Amino acid sequence: MVKGEKAKVLHVFGNYLAPTQIWAYHLLRNFTTVEVHIAALHFLKYNFYDTSFKFIPNEFDAINLYKKELNGRQILKCFQRLIIRSLPYLLKSYDKKIVDYILQNDIQLLHAHFGPIAWQYRKVAQQAKIPLLVSFYGYDYESYPRLNPAFKKHYQELFQIATLFFCEGSHGRKILMEQGCPSDKIQIAPLGIEVDNIGFKIRNKKPGQLNLIQVASFAEKKGHIYTLKAFKQALNICPNIKLTLIGNAKEKEVKREVENFIRVNNLSDYIKLREFLPYAEIIEQLYQHHVFIHPSCYTTELDCEGGAPIVLLDAQASGMPIISTVHCDIPEEVIHQKTGWLVEERDVNSLSNAIRYFYQMETHNFEEFSRSARDFVEEKFNVKKNATVLETYYHDITSISD
Repeated sequence: MVKGEKAKVLHVFGNYLAPTQIWAYHLLRNFTTVEVHIAALHFLKYNFYDTSFKFIPNEFDAINLYKKELNGRQILKCFQRLIIRSLPYLLKSYDKKIVDYILQNDIQLLHAHFGPIAWQYRKVAQQAKIPLLVSFYGYDYESYPRLNPAFKKHYQELFQIATLFFCEGSHGRKILMEQGCPSDKIQIAPLGIEVDNIGFKIRNKKPGQLNLIQVASFAEKKGHIYTLKAFKQALNICPNIKLTLIGNAKEKEVKREVENFIRVNNLSDYIKLREFLPYAEIIEQLYQHHVFIHPSCYTTELDCEGGAPIVLLDAQASGMPIISTVHCDIPEEVIHQKTGWLVEERDVNSLSNAIRYFYQMETHNFEEFSRSARDFVEEKFNVKKNATVLETYYHDITSISD
């Protein structure tokens, strides 16, 4: 590789790109010394198609969607079976297409986002004879191999095949090491946000008032039920509190549980439910609230945040203190008693006390939390800086490969 040239990296995803994964888009578009190429098993129709990115069309995307459409229709069972039987051959053809693209465009690295996607593309990297890099983010750490036992063995092979693994923080690194990944192959590469695009705003929060907000897909690991239980408990002492919950129903049973809790406990006058909003509108919603609450927890199937919800950084950048949990890498994104308040997972009493703490807080103390939150994110989680960290790894590896 000639000095000064951009490294050519192919980023591969399962779906490109869910609206809740805007953090990946922000990371990719803040590379300055990397040429971004993108492949995906399924391309979603959201606004994450930067003109500087180079996309590899996936003709088999429509077949995968058609397979889902056919599912359950008895009249088309025979045709469905034919498509299912054809998929291995189609996937081989898809792999060949990606390998050809890599060779024709002098791609130097393949960066797979999420562990199972790395397994899906491992042969592509091997056939193209380029290094495979893997980023883990959440469900792929423990939940996926638990639900798909074959992946316990697959991960062991992946740990040998791949050149490098990236985690958001020390918790993810610890999990991979416990699973058998060599420690010298694991690097911490925090995600970040576009801090400059989020204005800092001091809220006029007086003692005896508090507007809370949680922005998260309705899923067990997001801890909505603990938000609600803590809110109900705090309401007995803090009558002037409000809560807004924004998110899509990723797990419909969780959304139903939330709705039932609100109805049974007569909380509809205090709690507002809203569907998922575009990123810009979410930022505007943050300015209308005082504190961001997000009690993440491990699920019964070991799903977790892996790292930490990036929305915690968005909220702090806007000037919001955080109420959250000592879960995964959240303690690395929220400083307890300085930019927010952290409690143990599922500890409703402590969560309720945290709500009361901010409810009763004097204005000047609240402003101290707000300014500390903004300063912390500016220093540690500006995506421009974090993208540079990842670029350094890319260039180091391509230099060795050369």
